[in-house]
Amino acid sequence: MEKEKELYRSYNREVYADFYNELNFAGPEELLEVEQKRGQLLQFLNEHAEWGYKGSKVDCSLLSPGCQLCGSGSWSCLFINGVCNANCFYCPSPQNEEDEPTTQTITFPNAEDYIDYLRTFGFKGVSISGGEPLLTFEKTVHFIKKIREAFEDNIYIWLYTNGILVTEERLKDLRNAGLDEVRFDIGAVGFKTDKVELARRYMDTVTVEIPAVPEEVDKLKQLVRHFEDIGVDYLNLHQIRCTPHNYKKLVQRGYSFLHGPQITVLESELTALEIVKYVREERIGLPVNYCSSVYKYRYQRMAARKRHAPYIIQPFEEITETGMIRSLAARGETHVVRSVLQKLENDGIPQTDYHMPLNQNKICFKRHLWDYFMDEGLEVLLGYYRPILLPRLSYRNMFREIKLNASKKVVIERATILKDYELEGEERKLYESLFIKQLPSSFDQKDKKKLVRQDEEVSDFLIKIYDYEKLRQGLQDYY
Repeated sequence: MEKEKELYRSYNREVYADFYNELNFAGPEELLEVEQKRGQLLQFLNEHAEWGYKGSKVDCSLLSPGCQLCGSGSWSCLFINGVCNANCFYCPSPQNEEDEPTTQTITFPNAEDYIDYLRTFGFKGVSISGGEPLLTFEKTVHFIKKIREAFEDNIYIWLYTNGILVTEERLKDLRNAGLDEVRFDIGAVGFKTDKVELARRYMDTVTVEIPAVPEEVDKLKQLVRHFEDIGVDYLNLHQIRCTPHNYKKLVQRGYSFLHGPQITVLESELTALEIVKYVREERIGLPVNYCSSVYKYRYQRMAARKRHAPYIIQPFEEITETGMIRSLAARGETHVVRSVLQKLENDGIPQTDYHMPLNQNKICFKRHLWDYFMDEGLEVLLGYYRPILLPRLSYRNMFREIKLNASKKVVIERATILKDYELEGEERKLYESLFIKQLPSSFDQKDKKKLVRQDEEVSDFLIKIYDYEKLRQGLQDYY
């Protein structure tokens, strides 16, 4: 959809305004060439590898326990500090201040408060990241130990490190504190594996997790066999993302960039797919997982919304697949509204499934009650709300305070995306077809064609609604 692509281009121009014009976005000829190359890679992987998460992640035949928890949305990433002792060109953010341990904008100076946060929201996994967690080693060990003591074997804990400060004694301390898995970004140390091999002697699970660097594709092909030989359990490859912090270094390397919810490096995805293909072709036993940028954007954000939405949803509202809160209502003359209300009561519909606000001529209702309102000449109103976790009130939205303990609380707000939008005419018919009657499992090409109509405003509106309702299918479009 060209209009949709232009919306993302405009969004990127606005968000990346300070340096947007310095980025070399792939042109039509290059896009045609790389689409063909990616098509060939995908054709092989469709036959020889397992896709998951609506085609946004491969190979999913064997994922680490931490990656499985990420996919299910039951994982918390704690940034234990904000300092690092490496200088990786692909790092998306500056790492020059120690900071307090933080997750989801909430700071946790002490481990007990963080443990209560984990309990409140039902997390099953925790990753310790940074910065470099070993630069604040005592703090890192303290948090791991306290989490393990609080949850015993009912939580999975892993840690990210560049390995520079890894020693035998520190690995023992981490293991004894209760760490299950350590993940190494060996790209920070010139792809040296000595610390990985050392960790293999003390940790139950050892993973190599690195960005897919295009210049290193041949080296990575050599390393995957070495990883298998030294007992690496998993290899995770990430797509390089462009940010205000790293864009100059990415530009210097001559990369081509892609538009989308986030600007990404085109060559990085092709590199990752090529490595997964190589491992399958050569029958190498090492599990390799490509963690695409769109997977993170879709699933990690969806998981956070679904975790927080139940705290601020009304009984007659519903949570969509993407974690948004959907609100449906019918409005009209009072006697007609009351007539429908009587039908609902006569049919024994649970009162939690609908609601008539005082002094208003409308009824809020769940999706399955749609047919009660369609033949009565009532206006149909649609709304969407985004749940947001905050450390304190913004005073901009409806909210609920969540007490973690006697001294620590967080706030969940519901930000309005769309309020009381009247669905009428062609929009209402298409909305009913796509989201009430069919409730499609994915946003695919067939659905896109259905939305391409003469009335372009209708098409644009419902494409936007799709992103509130359903997770998209497949990898990022190239443009």
